[in-house]
Amino acid sequence: DSRGPAVRVVDRALLDARLTEAARRAGAIVREGQSVTALEPPSARGGPFVLHTREGGRFEARDYVVGADGASSLIGRTLRGPVEGRRPAVGLQIRVPYEDLGPGEPPCSMRVHFGLVPWGYGWVFPAGDHAVIGIGAMIAGTGGPALLRSELYALARASGVPGEGRSYPLEGAVILMQGAGAGMGRGRVFLCGDAAGLVDRVSGEGIPAAVESGLLCASAILDGGDRREMIVRAWRGCLGRTVSSKLCGILLYHPRFAARAIRRLGESEKFYRAYWELLSGKLTYGRMILGLATQGRG
Repeated sequence: DSRGPAVRVVDRALLDARLTEAARRAGAIVREGQSVTALEPPSARGGPFVLHTREGGRFEARDYVVGADGASSLIGRTLRGPVEGRRPAVGLQIRVPYEDLGPGEPPCSMRVHFGLVPWGYGWVFPAGDHAVIGIGAMIAGTGGPALLRSELYALARASGVPGEGRSYPLEGAVILMQGAGAGMGRGRVFLCGDAAGLVDRVSGEGIPAAVESGLLCASAILDGGDRREMIVRAWRGCLGRTVSSKLCGILLYHPRFAARAIRRLGESEKFYRAYWELLSGKLTYGRMILGLATQGRG
């Protein structure tokens, strides 16, 4: 439980809708219900990019294409090919009305549970009139989705949910925990967010990096497609955090270090506060790793 400042939870569907509406007001033409299935590059003599959709649509992009199409990005695969040694993570969750939680569970509690699965963690977050109970981990290190489901229901049972929560619809998503591209695309094609592999290797979080990298891509396009300043700024921000989170993820999740790191989270107030400051963006991974080393010497 966070003993620090209040944490606010934003509904993802509402956030996406508001961002879409802001883009529409700014002049974007929004086409919904169109699933892009192929990106056709310009011919050798030049010309536009052509995007084809499952519904038979055909759209031309004369200047630039931005791939913001998630962990399984079609634009990213077209540009760079499959990511070698792909190591996806999976997140599973259920939504439980507050009245279905155990009597000792406060509705505003926000909890992160380590030690349930290797290379991952569980969570209980407030979300309006219900709680979200979930678990996520790298599949390669957990024994597969069956173990994740089992631990999810164990966490629900520990939270007082009747029937271990098996009657609630199961939600899931794949998170690509590898392949952060230093170029965030190539030429006139830009990649941002999960499509560029910009995912926090500790928390699996991707929204801050998605928003930041989207702004960086937009600035680069407005500057005539110059990537140099974009990459410099990305290394200072979202790209640099992604790379440094890899090392911190190893220290926190690797079987050699996990037991000690999790024990420190429970025993050390300094370590505990550092974790929440990390999630809130007040602490960098570099400082977090330095703190771990200091704790180790102590």
